[in-house]
This record gives sequence, C-alpha cells and structure tokens, in this order.
Amino acid sequence: MAKHINADRRRIMKRMGAASIALPFYDLLLGNQAAYAACNNNRARRVIFFYTPNGFQGDAWWMDGAGGFGDSLSPLQPYASYVNYFQGLKVIHDGAQGHPDGVKATLTGNNFSDSRSIDVEIHEWIKQSDSASQHLYLGAGLPSQMNNDHYISYTSPGQVNNGLIGSPKAAWQNIFGNAGSDPGPKQSIIDVHKAELDDLRARLGTHEKTKFDRHLESLNELESQLGVSISGCNIMQQPTLDGYDQNDVTSVPAGYDLMIDMAFEAMKCGLSRVATIQFGVHTTDLNVKFPGSEMEANPDNRREYHGASHDYGGIFQQMKKWEMGKLASLLNKLQTTPEPDASCAGSMLDNTIIYVLSEIGNGSSHDYADTRHLMIGGAGGAWSTGRVINANGTRHSRNLVSIAHGMGHTGINSGYGGFGEGTMPGLF
Repeated sequence: MAKHINADRRRIMKRMGAASIALPFYDLLLGNQAAYAACNNNRARRVIFFYTPNGFQGDAWWMDGAGGFGDSLSPLQPYASYVNYFQGLKVIHDGAQGHPDGVKATLTGNNFSDSRSIDVEIHEWIKQSDSASQHLYLGAGLPSQMNNDHYISYTSPGQVNNGLIGSPKAAWQNIFGNAGSDPGPKQSIIDVHKAELDDLRARLGTHEKTKFDRHLESLNELESQLGVSISGCNIMQQPTLDGYDQNDVTSVPAGYDLMIDMAFEAMKCGLSRVATIQFGVHTTDLNVKFPGSEMEANPDNRREYHGASHDYGGIFQQMKKWEMGKLASLLNKLQTTPEPDASCAGSMLDNTIIYVLSEIGNGSSHDYADTRHLMIGGAGGAWSTGRVINANGTRHSRNLVSIAHGMGHTGINSGYGGFGEGTMPGLF
C-alpha cells in the first residue's frame, strides 16, 4: 500500500540543499509552524504514459488480489505493492471498430479525438508554473511512414502530436542538447519550489508579503553569484543510433532501451514531468524475434507483432512479457533513485504515476470492454496502491481525469473525454 510520508522542517531543509539559505525566514513565513513537503499534499511529481499496442492475451495478462501476476505481467512482480490493476475497464463507446478507434481514444478518452490528449493537457497545466518543462513524446520501433491513427498523443482536437521522436540521437539533442557539458540545467531554487513558495506567500499578511518578496530578491542575487543548479544530474552520452528500420531486430530493442533511459534521465534532471513512451504502432508487421528473447527461441515461424496477437499463442504472450521487462527496468531506476525534488521524500517511484495502456483488450477479439490498464507508482500518496480495481464497465476516460487530479490538476474539466464525470470510482 502507498505510504503517507511525514516530514518535519529539519528533514525538509536538509533535503533542500542550497535552499536552506532561507531557513532563518521560515518561522516568519509559516508563523512558527512546521513546513511540509509539497508531496505531502498527496500529489504526484511526474507522470509517464507507457503505450503497448495490439492489446494483450487475457490468460497471461492478469493480477490477483494477492499480488500474483500472469506470465506476461510477471516482470512486474517485484513492484506489486505499487500496482493498481483495472479489470472491466472500457476504452471507448459501443460501435467503435478496429485498432484506429482505440488508438484515438487512448489518451483523449474517446475515439472522436475531440479534445487534446491528457499528456498534453497536464503538460500545458505544468507549464503555467514551469515554462522550461518539456513534454517528451518518444517512440521506438516506429514505421518509416506514420498514419494519423498511429499517434496516441494529440496537441488539439483532431491534431496529432507531431513532436513524436523515433530517433534516439535526435531525442537526446532535443532533451539535452542545450545543456552542453554543464551537469544540469541552471534553475533557480526559487523556481524549483515555486508552487510551495506561492502557497506560503498567499497565507501571509500584507506586511509579511513585502518582507517575503524582499527576501526572495536577495536570495535571487545570491544564487546568481553562487551559480546554483540542480545537483545529482549526470547527462548521458548522446546515442549514435539514429534512424533505423522497424524490422531491424537489433536496433529496435536498443532504441527502446535508449528512449526509456532518456525519459528517466530527463525526469531525474528536472527537465520534464510528463513523458509519453510509445512502442511501435498497431497492425504493423514489426519483427519481434529479438536476439536473446523468448520470441527468438520460440520455434513458431510467426514473427509479426500484430499477426501474433490474432494467433493468441506463445509469441504474443512472450512479446508482452518482453515489453513489461522493459517497463520493469524503468521501475527499477525510479525505485532506486532518491526523489531529486527537495519538496518530496522517498524515491522517484514513490512520487510518479506510470499509466500502462493499450488501444484494445484481448488482441484476437478486438475487445474494448475489458482493457485492463495499469497504474503504477506511489503517486505521491494520491491514492492507495497494490490493488485490483473492478471498473465495472466504467470508461477509461475517468482514469485520465484521475491522473490529472493525482498530479494536482484538479481544475481539469470533470467530463474530460466524455462518458461520465469525475475521477475513477474506488481509486481515491
């Protein structure tokens, strides 16, 4: 179950590093009350949307109330206490047909794509207080020609997110290219903790506000002299892997690993709080006989990802397990890395939401009524974890609203995505 983290002022200021310069003023700001980290307000710090195409194989894609997993989900076993597994979750309305309708709905909430997608919505909300934050839309195993119904992210109604990057080399340049050899982006401690400081200021009287503003001006001047930057940020080397064919069985796994690593590093460095990771697209002939994988060892001649989903056989089950192994590598990085944001405690995984989703449920039947999405991560204490939640036919658009609330974006349209109002029943 998720833990509610209590922290006293001394612990927070120890974590805040250079911001502890402000320690003598905190009694003034808080009226001699203890300061609590922003994450103690039960809000996640970051969100990752992890898309896997072509649905799943139902008899291998399950979690039970005791934390047991089907074979395809077995790589997630070490993280069972962080997983919320949704059964009976419906993706889109009755009458939708095929993969394209499902893909349009994944992050918009409905197959009409009449809203921007939730990743863009949350990112735009974050930018109101952190203009430098990037939305990462990273892909691996993508075809050379992308159709509109291949994209899961929409910048506006009906407009696909052309920011999708499939080249690891280009992704690195986009994320880290302006950082040069500096160990991290120059970012004021005041900017890092802007939301918390704004909240403190709002609770002060007029006279105290004036003192507070003067203090922040002095702190800004001191920071410029000290050259304060985010610590613990080691920029990875730029990959040499650039464009590659989606059926290059060596480059596809390598590209996937690099995209996952870059998303993690960008979030650890405070460069991004929203990432969308897309592996492949629906109904393509992606060759899944990756070297050293169970799929390669499988004697079945079937190698195409989409075709295997209709066979409902071993290779498709193994392919989903392989993808969850990649996800598990990301979870391990998050869990073993202390939270870099000084306003939060715990690990990065404790303060992250990872939403695992596909456009359909069972791949062979194109089922939309039991899509079995996953929410993984402590979410900053926004909700309890380690549960099986029966959605009873509730549309997944309610999960999208829940994720926005979990990030602190409670001003989102309650009916976002359609098919109901508010958050997912039973989650909070």
